[in-house]
Amino acid sequence: MQGLFPNSGLLGQLGIGVFHIVIPLGLIIYSEGIALFLVKEDRSVQMSLGEDWQRPLFRLCLRVAGVIVLVQAIPELMEQLSLYAFFRHATPAVPIPAAIWSELLGAVIYLLLGGYLLGGGHYIVKFTERESAGPSR
Repeated sequence: MQGLFPNSGLLGQLGIGVFHIVIPLGLIIYSEGIALFLVKEDRSVQMSLGEDWQRPLFRLCLRVAGVIVLVQAIPELMEQLSLYAFFRHATPAVPIPAAIWSELLGAVIYLLLGGYLLGGGHYIVKFTERESAGPSR
């Protein structure tokens, strides 16, 4: 089969590269239309900082960090799962190397951490509120 399409791997890599360029450019160009489609309201929103603006901002930062961690964790997890499947398929009698297991476990933990942060990091927020309140008398 490889003799029929010798450059298929190269074409796939070029397609992925083009995909990584076209999608962000499309999102930038059509961002206003996408936002109007998602909001479906034509009213302006007035925002003001209240007295307790630090907590929502901190939670927002935790969620942004969670998105960043998830964006990094998902490809790592997919790579480790494909390596695991390759070793399991190619050499079923030979044990899978410990490096693959440790990398796979690290990717799963990274994915769980990203999900926790995206969920708001409840215990982190409680810990920081306790620390900022100072010692109780």
